Amino acid sequence: MNILFCNITYLNNYIGITDEDMPNKGGEWVEKNKDAHEQWNFLNYNGYCYGFVMNKGDRFSIERINEDAKRNDTVDDVTVVWCALNDNNETVIVGWYENATVYRYYQNSVVTPAFGLDRWYFTKAKAENCYLLPETSRNFVIGRASVEGKGKGFGQQNYWYAESSYAREELIPQVVDFLNEHKHERINRIDSDFCAPENLSEPLTESEISKANEHFDNSEDFDYLPYGYRMFESTQNADHAYNIATALAALHQYKSALNWFEKVVEIEGDSWETNSQLPYLYQQCEMYEESIEAAEKLFKYKEATEENVRHEIFGIIADNNYYLDRIQEGIEWLNKILAESKDEILLKHTASVKEEWRSLI
Repeated sequence: MNILFCNITYLNNYIGITDEDMPNKGGEWVEKNKDAHEQWNFLNYNGYCYGFVMNKGDRFSIERINEDAKRNDTVDDVTVVWCALNDNNETVIVGWYENATVYRYYQNSVVTPAFGLDRWYFTKAKAENCYLLPETSRNFVIGRASVEGKGKGFGQQNYWYAESSYAREELIPQVVDFLNEHKHERINRIDSDFCAPENLSEPLTESEISKANEHFDNSEDFDYLPYGYRMFESTQNADHAYNIATALAALHQYKSALNWFEKVVEIEGDSWETNSQLPYLYQQCEMYEESIEAAEKLFKYKEATEENVRHEIFGIIADNNYYLDRIQEGIEWLNKILAESKDEILLKHTASVKEEWRSLI
């Protein structure tokens, strides 16, 4: 079995830090800054969860997970078991990924000016294969080698390959039984949680409409969605479709958001308000050709005559060409910014990116 244990800071939900869910027991830096990169480890991000654990080095020895990965930069079909120190100073299992991909080097997510999270990760799995436990079930303790002995738990690093005979013969079978027994308790959101409710055709009451508006106005997007779907079903109104698309985008469900923005265009035709979202969403879905096409269509709108808007369009087209490994074409779009802009910060940044890209040709 391909398995990896990872030690991270303690959080309730791992979908972002809030006043109600602050990182705990994560070490001096976490305590001082009230921040932790693993805060997003169980966020459903376009159908996947992306996991981070602090590594004191610059790479993960993935061949220790599976020796066949010795010449590769990834290993698949890994069970990543996430552990954290609780208030009793016990390192307990808080959740796990199944059928995950683990990378030898940290990966960086795609981020546009409109969407995305600027984050690093070293493993990913489909959200359907990720399981975060409620706090009441976080009771399986993983040992520390400094206490239990060599090969019987985490050492100096925040990850443990569990290669010892004790781990393979005694601990891992117990862990696997524990995971299987607690799958039904999962509290993280999977793809179906963002879909239309079963009572889709049921008209909303005045009270429900009021609640829907309250949730949307307060950016409680997930709570808004069930109401939004029902409002659109009864009205087929473009405004409701737009609100659903906006909520899904805010919840990092970019593919679903794209479908709803495209539905808005079907209903009311082209508009700047809707079409200006599409290049960023296509890019977040790694649909780079579609993003370029959508961006180029924006030049027909009067909003694109504004210098900052036009330069942002140049930038996203440049980035898409870079992702498509058409670096020279990307540089040509950067040159358009350099030729027009008077913004010193933008000029400095663009020149730096251009030099970086030129070094890759």
